[in-house]
Amino acid sequence: MTNTHHKKWYWELTQKGVGPDYIFTAQFHIDESVSLAQLVKRYLPSEYVVNTAKPPSPHAKKCGTYASFLDQHTHDRLLQQQATGTTENIYYSGEIDVCGAQFTIFHTLASGLYDETDMILALADDPALTLIFWSIDYSGDQRVFIKKGRSRNTLLAYLSAV
Repeated sequence: MTNTHHKKWYWELTQKGVGPDYIFTAQFHIDESVSLAQLVKRYLPSEYVVNTAKPPSPHAKKCGTYASFLDQHTHDRLLQQQATGTTENIYYSGEIDVCGAQFTIFHTLASGLYDETDMILALADDPALTLIFWSIDYSGDQRVFIKKGRSRNTLLAYLSAV
């Protein structure tokens, strides 16, 4: 699936030169958490793998349904650090999390290393899911919201290349 008719989800962040971290959040209907986790696995970009390198945060226990994915490069580096007992900062990474009915993409200093727009569009269009709320923001010293909406249509309009 190639994104040819929509802007990348972080287009406005890049255009404004803000960051350094990019965050996309979507909230789906509370009863759809299991479906959300399954569909994220189905639509997961090829750069991502199931996170087996980083333990879930304490917050994950409150999620009910929880799934976490890391970009392959970060995942491999974390496993290597664990195997060798070393610690090194990883500045550029992509992470996708499902916590209950909330879906989050987090790019650390990534400035567009990965493009999950096709997955976002697939989730928004999937008949098994009901998008309730979405937001795009960035963080550094504080979290700043750039755009938010309350429906699939507002998300599609925002990402429309036309």
